[in-house]
Amino acid sequence: MKSLWLDICYASRQLRKSPGFTLTAVLTLAFGIGATTAIFSIVEGVLLRPLPFPGQDRLVLLGDIPEGVGPEQGAPGVTAPAVKIYCATLESSRALARTSKPDSSFRA
Repeated sequence: MKSLWLDICYASRQLRKSPGFTLTAVLTLAFGIGATTAIFSIVEGVLLRPLPFPGQDRLVLLGDIPEGVGPEQGAPGVTAPAVKIYCATLESSRALARTSKPDSSFRA
């Protein structure tokens, strides 16, 4: 235990002798810890936390690809009338949730 205390005293003396190195080391540690925390928060919120829907394993993405439109034009979307048609024709669609911007005319 005495050896550890002596090492801490020696390290603090050396850090007081060179304040530029001390500042650089402390800032590097602070930025590293901050970046790691930020990245983990994003990953945890997006990938690790469960979705706020019941029956998450049953969620599907609906998409219509019009004739003559390729994947380079972007992700396919579904209009509100098409969702109503899906609800009426599919037996397995008990409930559908909207994930895009709200539309006042949409009633599922």
